Amino acid sequence: MNDMASVKWELDETLRYCSKKNSDGTLDTDSKVSLNKYLHGDISGGIITRTGIPYSQVYREFSSTTANPFIRKLEPITVINEKTYYSVKGVDCSSAVSFAWRTAAKNDLPSYTDDFMKMTRKKKGSNSSSKNIYTTRALLRDATKQVESSFTVGDVEYKTGCFVSLVGSYGDYAAYNSDADYTTTIVDGIKNYANYPTGENVYNQVYAKILPGDALIARNANYGHVRLVTNVEIFYTDSKQKTVDETRSKIYWTEQIGFPKGQYNATSSWNVYKSDTFYNLFNGTANNGDYTRKYIPIRMNNIK
Repeated sequence: MNDMASVKWELDETLRYCSKKNSDGTLDTDSKVSLNKYLHGDISGGIITRTGIPYSQVYREFSSTTANPFIRKLEPITVINEKTYYSVKGVDCSSAVSFAWRTAAKNDLPSYTDDFMKMTRKKKGSNSSSKNIYTTRALLRDATKQVESSFTVGDVEYKTGCFVSLVGSYGDYAAYNSDADYTTTIVDGIKNYANYPTGENVYNQVYAKILPGDALIARNANYGHVRLVTNVEIFYTDSKQKTVDETRSKIYWTEQIGFPKGQYNATSSWNVYKSDTFYNLFNGTANNGDYTRKYIPIRMNNIK
């Protein structure tokens, strides 16, 4: 993941592209990005060196760190205010995490195949299908269902594998299996302390079980995002280290977030070694007032 976030590249000219597409395959103009070749658009500022494979949901399955074809201008294209916006190759948040896990699996899993972290895509009425890297919806559904399952987007059916699991113990809360699409629903269910009759809580039983290489995922009706955990720092409220201090304990991560809007000199679409507390991540209190972005941890199966 850090390799994807740190690959360096430069532009031959100003790049205008759209990072997302609509359901009909046309580019989403709200996702437009403009990147200068030169600092402040002036040759005297020098060429900007950027780091990290660009954010793209149009061509989201490019993870190579040994070549830079993502800066080529690809179709589909769109014209906004008489300026042409192209498509580029790259990764989004979920394909970045999935590719990172695929790399780990190649090294550590004897049962690894090329289908790992991929879902089957089949259009209704069609006899053919294809394989696509996981999205956040596929990641969460796989982790919560723990069996092969399917979901539908428009006239396309997607089937997941059994590659991902939830981290920790959810106590007496068992509805996560039916709440497989939104972490907001899951969080609201498991943060009831009655789910842990022994007096434990979600911070002790779930968040304190997170390991580097796990991922944090958040999904609601309008948002989906996943981050790869790089470090965990745990503090306790007692000398016997039985009760986790959720306001001091932190998780560090790397994530693909996209280039910030209107920042033509932006040098990366990634956050590397960003952190926040257990409490904020679980309760969604660190997202500019959007309290529906609540994170739970997930783990690639069979990696100890």
